[in-house]
Amino acid sequence: MDEEGKLIWPGFGENIRVLKWIIDRVKGRISARETPLGLMPNHEDLTLDGLDFPREKFEKLFAVNRDERAQEIAEIQEFLNRFGARMPQQIWGQYQALKRRLAAHFSQF
Repeated sequence: MDEEGKLIWPGFGENIRVLKWIIDRVKGRISARETPLGLMPNHEDLTLDGLDFPREKFEKLFAVNRDERAQEIAEIQEFLNRFGARMPQQIWGQYQALKRRLAAHFSQF
């Protein structure tokens, strides 16, 4: 969300641009930057032709915000706890790995 509470990405109809980036990544035609949340596009690798989408908006859209991630981690844990012992350990493992990556990225997480 931007400062006015509006979505930063121009809309659902533009998601084909993200799908193109994914396909180009899989085929090894473009790069990505690693974040605690996974691989993210570089500004120059996402097709933005015809959009009023300056680099500042792009950076805000793909920023990894400490406070937002801390809240999300708590919500994920609460959700997973609902399933008790039925929750597969592999999912807990992915949750723990995400938590470790965020802790390594932010000095106090």
